Amino acid sequence: MSVVLIVEDDADLLAAISDGLVDEGWTVLGAGSVGEALELTRTRQVDVVLSDLRLADGDGQEIFRACQAGAGGQPVVFMTGLPLPERDLDGSTVLTKPFDLAQAAIALRRVLSQHRRDLRTKVSADPCSRGDSRAARGA
Repeated sequence: MSVVLIVEDDADLLAAISDGLVDEGWTVLGAGSVGEALELTRTRQVDVVLSDLRLADGDGQEIFRACQAGAGGQPVVFMTGLPLPERDLDGSTVLTKPFDLAQAAIALRRVLSQHRRDLRTKVSADPCSRGDSRAARGA
């Protein structure tokens, strides 16, 4: 079962999204702030992140940058109740609130599947992973 970290500073909305995604088959971790989310990405296994763009203590893009810089490189899906920002969101998927939880689950599965395909491609292109390195050849 895949693990989604939901980052939302509205506790009621966090609970509703969490309940809906559990019903869709996800294991859910919840965070009410950027700081809490960053701690969870460092200490827990997280496959994908669903983050509000605007949070009381920062910005969902801080979470995106931290995920991309980390070893896991978890994909991030953003959600917002505001008109889409004019800044670059690095091609990320953005859900506009209110959204259908089944559609959110589909979007999360899609970005997670793409992320896993990208990782497999990256690993298969790495000569060390195929045993082509000098060490693997006994040189």
